[in-house]
Amino acid sequence: MKYGLLITAALMLSPFAVSAQSASTTASVTVENYALNITKNQDLSFGSITPSASAAGTMTLTHNGLVFTTGGVTSRPGSGYSPAAYTIRGSPAARFSVTIEPRPIALSGPGAAILVSDFILSQATPITLDSTSGVASFNVGAAIYVNAGQLPGNYSGTFYVSVAYN
Repeated sequence: MKYGLLITAALMLSPFAVSAQSASTTASVTVENYALNITKNQDLSFGSITPSASAAGTMTLTHNGLVFTTGGVTSRPGSGYSPAAYTIRGSPAARFSVTIEPRPIALSGPGAAILVSDFILSQATPITLDSTSGVASFNVGAAIYVNAGQLPGNYSGTFYVSVAYN
């Protein structure tokens, strides 16, 4: 027993005793601020229409430029109707949502206001930016509600399209 204690004590005082070691390690990250930017490439234009004297009507301009009319309104083909078009730039592969306000809007002109509603996006939200370039685009269409006997003239109004990261 006496020799066992001596051997244990000798091993503890030996130069081969295990000691703790450490290494310095650095952690890092690069933070890039990719602001989400929206550029309007084209305004929403319903072109030229002809209203009925006796019946209200609706004209729908789709996000891809197709026109549908119902009731007392006729669209003039080739009169310059086009959906609104936007380009978005931001962080590659990030997702963003789209908000359109106000909804509905009123187009003011020489006669009664023309209501614009039922906005149509060219793709479902959230939209994903390209994984390499950080760019995406989309179009916006809508429907106008034209009054019977709408007075001739130019009508216009403003709406806002906002984008935000999800």
